[in-house]
Amino acid sequence: MSNCCEGCSPESVKGKGSGNALERRDTFERPLSRNSPSSGAFMPPAKKSKGNLGSEGDDKENASTSSSAATSAATSAAGPRSDYLSWDDYFTSVAFLSAMRSKDPSTQVGACIVNSSNRIVGIGYNGFPAGCPDDALPWSRVGPMLETKYPYVCHAEVNAILNKCSADVRGARIYVALFPCNECAKMIIQSGIKEVVYLSDKYHDSDQCKASRKMFGMSGVKCRRHVPEKKRIVIEFPDVEKEVEEDRKRVREEGVEEEGK
Repeated sequence: MSNCCEGCSPESVKGKGSGNALERRDTFERPLSRNSPSSGAFMPPAKKSKGNLGSEGDDKENASTSSSAATSAATSAAGPRSDYLSWDDYFTSVAFLSAMRSKDPSTQVGACIVNSSNRIVGIGYNGFPAGCPDDALPWSRVGPMLETKYPYVCHAEVNAILNKCSADVRGARIYVALFPCNECAKMIIQSGIKEVVYLSDKYHDSDQCKASRKMFGMSGVKCRRHVPEKKRIVIEFPDVEKEVEEDRKRVREEGVEEEGK
């Protein structure tokens, strides 16, 4: 038996946004009244005319027009991103991220099962069965069978199926780094999964993969090779320690302000 699955680690992107605000200010000038002590004579209030740019009505109309234009421009500028991940890239990345949980020193594999509504219903990675310590069994790829990892490791596809969070995975598709071996193919078929999306078929000529293709063809499971649109995905976490320190500083400053009131 040989392990036909291996993967690598994924990463993600991030982005920023900005906005504008429109400030409106109305100015009113009150005329002196007939009874004003500072008035030497009667001063009637100024009459408003259509051409009076300082009138309240025109001021509101101009501000309303400017506000509508600004809102329209802001809406246009805040359109949807165009560099988002495709579904296939997204689920493939989830499979690769899951692979980073594997303790296997030579081969890290992840699998992601998705239903017809594009909801993730199962994730898994290769490793020893539950209850078997990672340091109690061999991880070697060569040597007598019982001294290698092959009799003991559960492949990512199997773990993803067993870890499913729905009643069943019939009609779902599974994303993996490598074309499944024959043992995983049997589990995939028996679980009702109808599509396998893989990145590499490096073991195409092995007996295990030949058997997989034969069984997939007979059972009607579709196999599709995915070529990622993005060659590299970066996951960059924020500087949490810096943010925590800034929060503490803000709390201290607010406390000082409260004491000074």
